[in-house]
Parts: sequence; structure tokens; C-alpha cells
Amino acid sequence: MKKVLSTILLVSGLNLFANNLITISDTKDICKNSLYSIQKGKVNKAFNDVKKFWPLPPAEIDNVAYQTKVQLDMVSKRFGNAIGIDFIRTKEAGKSFLEHTYILKYENTSIRYICTFYKPSDKWLINSIRWDDKTSLLFE
Repeated sequence: MKKVLSTILLVSGLNLFANNLITISDTKDICKNSLYSIQKGKVNKAFNDVKKFWPLPPAEIDNVAYQTKVQLDMVSKRFGNAIGIDFIRTKEAGKSFLEHTYILKYENTSIRYICTFYKPSDKWLINSIRWDDKTSLLFE
């Protein structure tokens, strides 16, 4: 039976400092850079880089990072080593939602990595980050 790895991180808003997520390119960069860190096995770095945009208590984010690391270590034993990332697409829903889909490529298969953003006014906010092994959904 195929296990599904899925982690959802919900964020209702961000405490943004000088680096605001103003453009779609900004959102794509933060998503891509966090996935590059995960590919390199630097899960804590991936979450620390996003933490500055995230109003959740740091201990909560650290706990999610720990759980993510454990799950990804388990997956890599079956899937092989992480060997790269691939951008799949960006989808927009109206003017308020944006979603970037990437895959994290392993030697034997891949996982989807999806970053969803919400724009209540003039800045994009991270709404969720999730990943799973449902690669067949890449064709929908």
C-alpha cells in the first residue's frame, strides 16, 4: 500500500519585514528556495527561511520542521536520494489566490510540493505549504 506523505501548514497572515511578497515572482522564489533547502537535507533552514514571514510561534514551526524531517527521511529510504527539483506550474484563482507546484525528484520517484498564497490587499501571504506523493494529480 502506497503511503501518502502530506503536511499542511496553514497560515492566516504574515508579520512581514523589509522583504514583502509583492510580486508573483517573490512568491515563486520563496517556494523554490525552501524546496532547494529541503532537497539538500536542510529542513530546518527551509522552515527558518519561511519563519520570518510566519506569525505562528517559533516552537510550533520548529515542531513542524522536526516532523517534516522525520517523514522525509522515511521517504528517502524508499525513494532514494533527492536529486533535483522541477517547476511544474503556477495557477491563479481570481486575484486573491496563487499556487506554485514543484516536484522534488528522488532516484526512484518524486513528491509534489505545493505552495499556496493569499493576497488580501497589496501583499501575498503564505496560506499553505504541502507535499505528497500524488504525482498522478500533476496531470489534472
